This record gives sequence, structure tokens and C-alpha cells, in this order.
Amino acid sequence: MTYRGYPGRPAQDRAAIARAFVAKMIYNLPTTRALLERLATDKSLRRLCGWENKHEVPDEWTFSRAFSEFAKSRLPERVHEALIRKNYAEVLVGHLSRDSTAIEAREKPVKKPVTESAPTRRGRPKQGEDIGPRNR
Repeated sequence: MTYRGYPGRPAQDRAAIARAFVAKMIYNLPTTRALLERLATDKSLRRLCGWENKHEVPDEWTFSRAFSEFAKSRLPERVHEALIRKNYAEVLVGHLSRDSTAIEAREKPVKKPVTESAPTRRGRPKQGEDIGPRNR
């Protein structure tokens, strides 16, 4: 008789693999290979997922099979729904809606007319010269 009546090798711990996929989303890792490299180097992440040693982490194809099982059973959607029901059961969630109607406006600001002033000489005024409206 085989393990638990199923033919073949027993499946890896799916809860640990599911936690690893959550870590993959949180750390924004693009591929499963990147996740495995991170699990090989990051001891705390590996322990959070449920593996004590590097050699306990499953291979890439095991992750691939588990991910297809999660997709077929719609596990991420169900977990998200349970999370929302647990944390926001009695909370009124407000929404901010914005109207996307086009508003007519000028593309460029209107240029102000340039007023020409009398040229002033820079520096200290000569003796007896009228300073005018400059700083006094």
C-alpha cells in the first residue's frame, strides 16, 4: 500500500508553498526561480514559510504543480475573501469617486505684456544724482 492510499510520492506541504507564493507577491519577485533564490539566501523568509533548512525547500517543478492546483481551486480568491470578511465585517468602507468628464481649459497660459522701463545705471549714484524709486 502506498502513502495514504495515493499512488506515488506524497505531496509537499501546500501551506508552506502557499505562504511562499504570498511572499513572492509581497516582495514583487517576477519568477518562481527568483523566489527560490530568495528562499535559499533569506533564512527568516524561509522560516516564515515553514522550512527550517535550505534542503527542505521544494524544487521549482513542485512549486509549478502547486501553483496550478491553487489556480484550479481558486485559492487566492477564497483567501482574499476570507481576509476581507474577517477584518472588514463591521466596517463601512468609504470610496472616493472622481468624475472623468473633460474640462475645457487653455493649453498654454496667457502671456502678460512686457512693460519696458527706463534703463538704469548699475552701481552707486553720482554725487547729487536723483536716486528715483530705487531702494532708499
